[in-house]
Amino acid sequence: MSSRLLRTAFAVVVASAVTAPTAVAGEATPDPLNWGICPTGSFADPAAECADIEVPRDYSDPDAGTITLTMSRIAATGERKGIIAGNPGGPGGDALGMFAGSDDAEAEGRIVLPADVRESYDLLAVEPRGLAWGTPLDCSTPAGPAAPAGDMLAGCEANDPGYASTITTDNTARDLDEARQALGEDTLNLYGVSYGGPLMATYATLFPGNTGRVLLDSSASPDQRWFGLGQARKQARVDGLNAMFSWLAERDDEYHLGTTPLQVYQRWATVVAGPYGVQLPTTPPASTDGDTPLPGELATRVVDAVVYAQWRAGTLSDTTRMLLGDERALVGVTAGQSGLMQGLYSQKLWPVIGEELSNPGAQQAEQPQLTEEEAAGQELMQTQMAYVDRAIICNENTTAPDPSLVVPTLVTQYTGGDLIRYNENLIGSGLYCDGWSATTVPTDPSGMELEHAPLNIGYSHDTAVTADGATDMHRAMGGDLLTLDGYSHGVLLEDPQAFEDEVSAYFA
Repeated sequence: MSSRLLRTAFAVVVASAVTAPTAVAGEATPDPLNWGICPTGSFADPAAECADIEVPRDYSDPDAGTITLTMSRIAATGERKGIIAGNPGGPGGDALGMFAGSDDAEAEGRIVLPADVRESYDLLAVEPRGLAWGTPLDCSTPAGPAAPAGDMLAGCEANDPGYASTITTDNTARDLDEARQALGEDTLNLYGVSYGGPLMATYATLFPGNTGRVLLDSSASPDQRWFGLGQARKQARVDGLNAMFSWLAERDDEYHLGTTPLQVYQRWATVVAGPYGVQLPTTPPASTDGDTPLPGELATRVVDAVVYAQWRAGTLSDTTRMLLGDERALVGVTAGQSGLMQGLYSQKLWPVIGEELSNPGAQQAEQPQLTEEEAAGQELMQTQMAYVDRAIICNENTTAPDPSLVVPTLVTQYTGGDLIRYNENLIGSGLYCDGWSATTVPTDPSGMELEHAPLNIGYSHDTAVTADGATDMHRAMGGDLLTLDGYSHGVLLEDPQAFEDEVSAYFA
């Protein structure tokens, strides 16, 4: 489950000129789709083109009509072998811009496949049902994406009765097969990262005869859907944060942030949250002898108690300010959480974070300004992503909630505290879906009928889906498993060169 979706404080919260694609050697019979400019705000790669397809609204009810889906395609640059269809995770992740057409600067934030793979395969991304660039799931309520699940479901039903119940992994996989048929292809090769792992594994299980090669990157576990992921991920995230603070502390001669994890944390809080008068929304790390005037366990316990009391009083004040409508407090807390999450998902950002904390006044590279249309599109997409995320998790959860997490969740929600732990407690406790019960049982993935065994890759310390994600999916789907050491998520996003030779050989 990809948490690159933006989540605000205390709430789990990211006309075409038609042209015909240029044919290349080995290309299949041209399809009847109208390919043209991708939607403004989708931020698809400059090489991508987009088209719409119609798919059944409800596969269990042929009379329910159709919905529209949008898909993007980056054409193979050489002799074409086929298509690789991808999904970037979520649930509810925006797919149109997921693939990079090259490995230059414009690839930042996109999945980078090896050059020889891009040369031989079209890269296809079908926008999951319910998102903005198709028939959107409208669950709008006065509280927006932060609404309780029961209220959100009521909004879904009021605005488009019955549609929310069709937002499932199995139906999204069936949508992908509709795209295959519209393209006139016999088979699809698959790439899925994070939640995209279970999605593509579901497609391969439902349509093994139409599945070619399957690359599963940092896959979520099919055994943790979905409350179980919240229960399992909390400690992985705590460990990841502590590893980042320790890494920066070990390099004090370079970044000058402090020689202990607690000192680094306090520097981070001063630079990022301090200007807003708020606390970092995560629990301070434990002190060491370097944080106390006297060595010994008693001294560190005293320091820990004092630091925690001061931090907790501050988070209570921050929450009160936000409840009273203080936008400055909300911006500060959100900025603090966002920075921490970036470090959790990408170990390669640790040096960047160190530099920024070390020189907070340094001139930053100027970011391109979004047009009004792009900004509106991005805001719309983030809202739709939140709706689809809730629908997938609540429609198909298969693990029991943990009642012991209810009280800690509510305490944090109303009095402040650690937002990273809160997010996982919210899911693990079942409160995330309170009032929205599961309506379907998702397909259990299996690779037994596949012609080509999958290739599974992942990180040893994955803070998005835990280290169990890739290993559980490997056990279900078979094939090979390659593990990269590190605290990151999405190998082809963060370290695309790590298994470049293996990926190239797999798709050769």
